[in-house]
Amino acid sequence: MTRNWLLVSISSLLWGCAGAAPAPPHVTSTTAMPAAKAAERIVVGGSFLAAMPKGLTSFGSAVLNGDVFLVGGYGGEPHRYTAEGQSRDIWKLSRGTPGTWSKVDELPYGLQGLAVVAHGGELCRFGGNRVETSMRSVADAACWSTKTGAWRALPSLPKERSSLDATMIGSTVYLAGGWQVGSSEQSGEWATDILRMDLAARTPKWESIAAPIRTRAASVVAVGQKLYLMGGLGADKQPSRTVSIFDPATGTWSRGPDLPSDGFGMAAIANENTLVITTRDGAVSELRDGAWGALGTLTFPRMFHRLAWVGPSQLAAIGGITGMQTHGRTKLVEVLSLEKTGDVARVEIAFPGQAKNRQAIFVHEDFLYVFGGNTSLEQHDFAPGNFVDEGHRLHLPSLTWTRVGTYPQKRQSMQVAWVGSELLALGGFGHNGTAAVSFNEGYSFDPRTETWKPAQNLPAGRTQFGLATHEGQVYVFGGLNYDPARSGDAAFDHVTTNLVAKAPQGFGDLGAPLPGPRRAFGGVTLGDEYFIVGGMRESFKLVDDCLRYSFSSKQYRAMPCPQKTRLSARLVALDGKVYAASGNTRGSGGALETDRSIEVFDPKTSRWSLLTGDVGFDTHHANVATYRGRIVMASTQNDRGTMTLAFIGAGR
Repeated sequence: MTRNWLLVSISSLLWGCAGAAPAPPHVTSTTAMPAAKAAERIVVGGSFLAAMPKGLTSFGSAVLNGDVFLVGGYGGEPHRYTAEGQSRDIWKLSRGTPGTWSKVDELPYGLQGLAVVAHGGELCRFGGNRVETSMRSVADAACWSTKTGAWRALPSLPKERSSLDATMIGSTVYLAGGWQVGSSEQSGEWATDILRMDLAARTPKWESIAAPIRTRAASVVAVGQKLYLMGGLGADKQPSRTVSIFDPATGTWSRGPDLPSDGFGMAAIANENTLVITTRDGAVSELRDGAWGALGTLTFPRMFHRLAWVGPSQLAAIGGITGMQTHGRTKLVEVLSLEKTGDVARVEIAFPGQAKNRQAIFVHEDFLYVFGGNTSLEQHDFAPGNFVDEGHRLHLPSLTWTRVGTYPQKRQSMQVAWVGSELLALGGFGHNGTAAVSFNEGYSFDPRTETWKPAQNLPAGRTQFGLATHEGQVYVFGGLNYDPARSGDAAFDHVTTNLVAKAPQGFGDLGAPLPGPRRAFGGVTLGDEYFIVGGMRESFKLVDDCLRYSFSSKQYRAMPCPQKTRLSARLVALDGKVYAASGNTRGSGGALETDRSIEVFDPKTSRWSLLTGDVGFDTHHANVATYRGRIVMASTQNDRGTMTLAFIGAGR
């Protein structure tokens, strides 16, 4: 599955030779947006539940009367634990879709690495880590009444324990895994037993049962009347895939099928018949008939998170972090249906930039970058001050914006594609001091330094064209060279000469011109072909045919078009298929209207089908990319100062 838009591993085409664009006039240093900016206006829809008020890991969680509760956790920098970073809060996600979070009470002090279960009308917590002058494990156990808000003490654990998990069989709670933190955060004594206690007993007490393995940051769940202890980090400090099954009726352990991937920081959930896990690679798996089967992937891979049932066949992934990074924890709560696929999940967040549309937007790893664009909501408002050069980066899991190096020019409609490890941006539209015209500049972006540098220019100005890469070469298809200095129709030069470039020769004629004028079309490379859908030709007429170009034979052949002719469609390739999204189509009255559907083309059968009829927001100027096996759409085309993001599953 590709993570990057048009990512192709090819040799570099990022030169600074004769004909290259001028050096950037300045570069803005990378600075984080104020925290409040990232937290403003998070509105969810589709299969996202309400975003967490604060990103957390290593918290306890339980479902009670349909409401999801979170207890404690850590929100600071990984492996730099502080008392300030530990949460004392108890949060509740109320029933309903998308529901709302509310703070309902507090712990007596901050805790992380604790375990929580629901019993009766109470939330019961066990153990955890507490930071005072240093981190230490605690033996505390207590239950909090959801009705009165009062705490009652339970018998303390026989020994301090943290990084543990808990589950219930009937009225008996089982604690498994964990350790007692040592003199440093990297040392400690792993627990050698599991503990159980009947919470309904008149005089509850702990009972110790020898465990077959030593592990922490593992998961324990009850499936029917049996206990499953899975994954974690072993006493050898290596991630574990081991599954151990305990039968309380016989007091015996048996070995289950190994996890499909390592289980350090995993999460698990179960009921009488179902056992589902999510591992830190994002995979979602179900144990059925004695073997693990794939159910899909999470939009955001997570570790040190929790799962909760939010419906008979729906589970929510809550909290966590994508890895030991410092960009932020995952705020979005995503729902995975065990029955259907192709869900659409949406979120609207504050956008720190000025541009409303036509930016260069692309995805790299866990980041969405936004450069340039036009500040007007009008279709043809090209006043000089409407073009911007601003650059912003969004960390998708935490929804945190950072200002990054500006685009070298104030431009809109630049075309971008990955060339090796850097991004190539070409052409676009802007103001030359006299009029709005097409430009020919080329720049490259290094995601490691987040800065731009000159790259090879196009031979002439070009906008609304297709940019593709294939086997070490860069291709430019169609487009428009607009310059009002040429009077009348001559201002609109619809370019049919396609270009090809390979370092260090520069751009030259491909020798395979388009069959006719075409701009503002959708195009994407898949295999040996470039797929071309829709667009506009001279006199503002739509192009109602679609093409497949073969890079090897330099030949075009006709292909079926989507249900309606699209203008400014965006195409992406995913898992061997082509997806068409965004743009406009002709309505029943002949006027252009936004098409909010996503259609999918299978090159093997040469047929289109509908993935979804409505992604749930205005996609007129939405950019489209791929992210971790999903389609992601991004748009700032509104007067609210926000960005809407949609994540669409392509199906399992």
